[in-house]
Amino acid sequence: MTSDRSERDRDDRELFNEWMVDTPNRTALRIQAEGNSPVPPRLMGRYFHGAMSNEIAHLDSAGGSQNKAPEEERLSRWFNCVHKFLKDNFKVSLLPAIKEVPLRGFMYPKDEDFLPDLNYWNGRADAIGLLEGEDDYKYVIVKWKTAATTLNAFWKNKRSGDSFTQCFVYTRLLKLHLSLDYYPPILIVPFNSEREYMHPRLFTDYPDQFKEAIEKYQWSTNPPQRFKKESPLKDKVKEGRDWFSVLSILESLLITVRSSNAKVKKAYLKSDEAGCYHNSQVIVAARDVGERVGVSLQRYDFSEPQSGKDVCDRILCPLKGAIRRYCNEGHDVLTASDMHKALKERPVQGCTASVCHVNETKKGIDIKKLQQFSAMHDFSYQQDGLRVWKAFQVGPGKLITWDEIYIKHQGATDLITEQENFGFIPRVTHGSAHDNGDAESSSELGLVLECPEPACARTFRSVEEMQLHLSVGQHTESMYDKLKRG
Repeated sequence: MTSDRSERDRDDRELFNEWMVDTPNRTALRIQAEGNSPVPPRLMGRYFHGAMSNEIAHLDSAGGSQNKAPEEERLSRWFNCVHKFLKDNFKVSLLPAIKEVPLRGFMYPKDEDFLPDLNYWNGRADAIGLLEGEDDYKYVIVKWKTAATTLNAFWKNKRSGDSFTQCFVYTRLLKLHLSLDYYPPILIVPFNSEREYMHPRLFTDYPDQFKEAIEKYQWSTNPPQRFKKESPLKDKVKEGRDWFSVLSILESLLITVRSSNAKVKKAYLKSDEAGCYHNSQVIVAARDVGERVGVSLQRYDFSEPQSGKDVCDRILCPLKGAIRRYCNEGHDVLTASDMHKALKERPVQGCTASVCHVNETKKGIDIKKLQQFSAMHDFSYQQDGLRVWKAFQVGPGKLITWDEIYIKHQGATDLITEQENFGFIPRVTHGSAHDNGDAESSSELGLVLECPEPACARTFRSVEEMQLHLSVGQHTESMYDKLKRG
């Protein structure tokens, strides 16, 4: 099976060779500055793409290397070598007025009476260039890639095919947005991991069968206006969580917690770096939600880059396991209602679930832009403003007053509930191994108390025992925390 797939991929690539322009010697080129040794930049991932966009934006600026740090000057010289090679050998000039081009649109079958599927594309081209022809210029989709293997191997493996497929969709979207009468060419520029070599290839046209396949669908910047009754738009557009969904869930959660325990007055939030969570609107609107519900939000902390999201996953794992066991017993789990039923029949301690719809009409907050927000990972809600840190408790942080943030406050989200939650399943925690059983006055309540020290894993059956532990101060780390600390 694998060999058959590889054979088909190779056949597809060979179809494009007729319109493919390769390097003069059909091999990788070493990037060298004029009269100097190679100057590859030491940038990885999104930082590399950001640096390339910045260099493109300053192509027309005079004296570009003046007042630059040595590393920035090396990067500029390296980029100029790359751009010069593309102009000299492929006649492609990058457009400095365009750094990253958003390409978005809907794709659906042309049959208006039956729409079995609706796809929404939303991406960005790394760059847009102009290809010089005999009589005119053509727009070009430019893609930067970093090859983990040799560059010759890159053009033979599946990754190059995936890059080409993505760019081919971008050509159709650019054709749509600019009303072009041609498919823009594609220039894919792979670099080796050290950015010392590159092996670009330009594709000026495409096989007819590929064009016919993509034109079987209607392409539009707007969704279709007509659907069959049994095929509403909400069932066809595949959407993920956005910031307002998260905010609505947060408000519902705080209300549920308050109703189950009226003594809860404060809340601390922690989540991973997903865009629907690490969002300035969520963080600011959460304060409005807390004040309305009667729970004072103290902090909102995010996992720092490269530190993973283990705490969040550790909470989700029991829920996933419960649903998996329910499914293995012969039940179908296809909808949110199925998940609700699974968690109700296989309850997880300390958790509950409900089925809801987000009321988008209640989205009302409006705030000013927070500078360098993406670099901030820790937020403290204070009376006079929002204090932010790049790293947890490193330095005093920066205070941004509420007047500098708010334009309009967020009202109630009014989450529409289809199936109510079934209440929190109480957590059953084993008592301390050092319990002497002599504090009957407090243990009669049947409560299990946890040490308030975040890193301590000790639990107690009485207030007296916990107070003694706090006085002695011999906190015990869990095995998980020991392993993480190393």
